[in-house]
Amino acid sequence: MAASAWLRTFYTGMVYDSKQTLHRSSIASFVGYTCLQPVFFLLAAWVAYTILQSVGATYFRGITGATSYITYVTVGLALSGIITQSANGGFTAVKAEQWLGTIEPVLRTPASAYAWVAGKLVIGEIFGFVPLITTLLFAYVVFGIHLASAPAIAAAALAILLMLVSMSVLATIFASISLFMRDNPSLLINSFMNFLAGLAYPVSVLPIQAQWVAWSLPSTYGVDVARKALLLGLGLGDPRVQFELLAMCAITLILLPIGYVSFTRSIKAAEKSGKLDVG
Repeated sequence: MAASAWLRTFYTGMVYDSKQTLHRSSIASFVGYTCLQPVFFLLAAWVAYTILQSVGATYFRGITGATSYITYVTVGLALSGIITQSANGGFTAVKAEQWLGTIEPVLRTPASAYAWVAGKLVIGEIFGFVPLITTLLFAYVVFGIHLASAPAIAAAALAILLMLVSMSVLATIFASISLFMRDNPSLLINSFMNFLAGLAYPVSVLPIQAQWVAWSLPSTYGVDVARKALLLGLGLGDPRVQFELLAMCAITLILLPIGYVSFTRSIKAAEKSGKLDVG
């Protein structure tokens, strides 16, 4: 019975947030911000590559199976929407309710507040699949980018699914923080996570300290596995893919109790301090 109520609340949160998103954004603004942003970054990467292609033209062959840097960066930028939605969604899932003045009645209902926020987070990350598809199509049409002759779709799908789940859990931690913040620092968090995830360059080029932080984030593993699966055709039987998928599972299991405890405790602390109605 409790599980059924949790799922109903989760579903309600998804429906509510999808309607709010579509209500706030016109089709033009949704396409312009969500779909065209990675395309513009891809065009910028193409310009940089065109200028610098004489320097280490074969550097990316072992990573992508092709000498083109554009092949490498396409997959990373295509996945950027999921990372962006998780960073933004964690804060806006709570801040939007605070700004509307509805967070206190929502959290005081008998329904699970965690399920409500989780539903809002997941629907936001589902919207992140839109730029994934449009960016890959744009790269194929404009630059002639091709995937591996036999891409490992199952491995890529599992990596993206695990990334969606793990990033949603991470976003609940962001939601916990947002209860006590007047501003929304999601832009800063999003930039930080995109910088470390290896979207536009290998993580190995970062300073060693930054690499440690990068490999503690599930998004770094998700992007890397998806890239190996789609561009090199490495499937679930490859030891490197297996290791990274297991690492994502381990990080998710670690984050789950942290996210749940931090969120529930933050709600109680915000109620006691009167922060729930502060927009």
